Amino acid sequence: STWQSSGLKNDNLPVDGVLQLQYFPGPEETEFRTRVKEHYDWLRRFFHHKNYIKVNGQPVLMLYQKKPRAAPVLEEFRRLAMKDGFPGLYFTVGLTRPHAHLQSFFPFRGIQRFKGFDVYNKTVAYPNPSDWSNRSLEVPKWCIDQNSELLAVGDPAGETWKRQSSRNTKQRTIEIPGMLVAFDNSPRRKFEDARILSGMESEKVVQTFKRSLKASLYYESCCFPEEWEVSPSRESDRFVLINAFNEWAEGMIMEPSNAYGRKFLESVTDAKREVMEEKCLWREEVE
Repeated sequence: STWQSSGLKNDNLPVDGVLQLQYFPGPEETEFRTRVKEHYDWLRRFFHHKNYIKVNGQPVLMLYQKKPRAAPVLEEFRRLAMKDGFPGLYFTVGLTRPHAHLQSFFPFRGIQRFKGFDVYNKTVAYPNPSDWSNRSLEVPKWCIDQNSELLAVGDPAGETWKRQSSRNTKQRTIEIPGMLVAFDNSPRRKFEDARILSGMESEKVVQTFKRSLKASLYYESCCFPEEWEVSPSRESDRFVLINAFNEWAEGMIMEPSNAYGRKFLESVTDAKREVMEEKCLWREEVE
């Protein structure tokens, strides 16, 4: 459902705080498949677009939060997609939790399985404003040490790399790294109730974002060398999620603004270029 804000009373809303109620009948109800197909038919125009993100031919669809009642709807979406010529759908779901490897400064807790968990291909360490999302993501030390040793040998693509890969006991998690651009929800709340994580100088806000992005790109590209031999023609299932492009009401905006100019967009270009040029030799950002 589309929310206005919890606790706001409005007689014109279908449910307290809800602007647009989104409801599907249960799978046991006769209208279930009809209603789900109506929604799939609206989505399929995007799925079939040549630029739509896909993993091995499967259109990617992300849910903001886990909802147990969503599982049968997603399974029906997947069935309809296969009937529509796709090999399936690739589902991700946001979980409010730190990333297991990139936020080692926060006490790690495993992902708790929930009802409908198996329908998803990956989870997203969704960057809600919290105690663990107001710091930059960090490349894990085990990854930096591993790559420094290999690059010192001077044969990162040869037998030494392969032997090190076989000794790597770290397993890639099913979590997609997520990060905030910035956060300030004072435009939509009373000042005393607002959460502001980007109250410092604009330059520092951008630097914090860029460090998180670069760490995420490095992690996805360099920390699991056994994946380097995967054919580049295979559509990748490695993602980084940035929250958000134009969430003006909460101060999460990558698009150009008076406060930041084009610096967030430029940071994306710079972080990608630096990871490619440094060829997995990690270099700390200098403030």
